[in-house]
Amino acid sequence: MRKLTPNVTLALFLIFIGAVGRIALSSYPNIETIMVVTFIAAVYIREWYALLVPLSAIAISDLFLGNLAMTSSFSQILIFTYTGFLFVALISRHYREHFKKNASALNRVSIANTSMFGILFVLIFDVWTNIGAYLLMYPHTLDGLFLCYTMAIPFMLNHIISGAVTFAVIVAPVSYIIGARDPVKNPLPAPQLEL
Repeated sequence: MRKLTPNVTLALFLIFIGAVGRIALSSYPNIETIMVVTFIAAVYIREWYALLVPLSAIAISDLFLGNLAMTSSFSQILIFTYTGFLFVALISRHYREHFKKNASALNRVSIANTSMFGILFVLIFDVWTNIGAYLLMYPHTLDGLFLCYTMAIPFMLNHIISGAVTFAVIVAPVSYIIGARDPVKNPLPAPQLEL
């Protein structure tokens, strides 16, 4: 039997954490683990399948939560949810070296940086998914757009706090651990020969 590579193991672990976290926190709007696993996968898994980590975690949790029927406007918003996490993954991949550099130490600056990453990604995600809510559930007028984003404020604030906290509590330590194990960044010392 073939042994799993560390990246495949990390991807499977992140899918599990994302799906279980989403199911466990389904009663708490916009407090979730998918954003965290999206970021970690995109930054620390070099292979293309890193982009499948959040989509797999969402699909698995959607099966358990019963969100796959695309018959109502609420269910159709899932298209925007899936693509929103895909945007976060693509941005994280593109700026991966910047994120690694600013999140690899376990100190106040690194924790503040990771919290800011969480806030940034939540804002990108929420702006996108609220465009979907506007298109699917509100009148296509300026008043409808204003109403959509006004109604979303409590959820967005909750999501921003969640993003800041989960990134500080989960991403900062994980980035530190993965960074400490990076053989390029922290090579083993060369053996010393004694004469």
